[in-house]
Amino acid sequence: MTTIADERVRVAVARERIWPVFDDAERLRQVLPGCESLEPTGPGTYRGLLATRLPFLTLRADVTARLADVAAPDRLRLELDGRPRGLAGGFRASIPIELVAAGSSTDVHYTVDLTTSGRLATFGAPLLRDTFRKQVAILVANLERVLSGEASS
Repeated sequence: MTTIADERVRVAVARERIWPVFDDAERLRQVLPGCESLEPTGPGTYRGLLATRLPFLTLRADVTARLADVAAPDRLRLELDGRPRGLAGGFRASIPIELVAAGSSTDVHYTVDLTTSGRLATFGAPLLRDTFRKQVAILVANLERVLSGEASS
């Protein structure tokens, strides 16, 4: 596995409002960048379709996700296994996430360890790292938009 990210971001939403999103497939689908479908398959497990725009193509992948090492509301590890459509190979990601209350905001610390195989491995870590950083920025904006919208409803 290669670590492609180890970062901290601040989300302008209180931690107690973010944590329940992990247990709600519809809200999770709304905040995950490029998530075209997501359905629960059991407690803390999901199956879905993610689309990621790369500089020269849009990559769609069938993904299974599992929440592990859950210690609500402080931390969890998201494990993703995916198979890109139209490309041989796949990926596996392990993403420990820590949520720290910061007043009415939340500081999120995460790392991403990624293993790729087949054609996906030829894209290289730099391209995947840059793409992932953009996806995290979209995720933060989506969390703020969706959860702020719920507060004003």
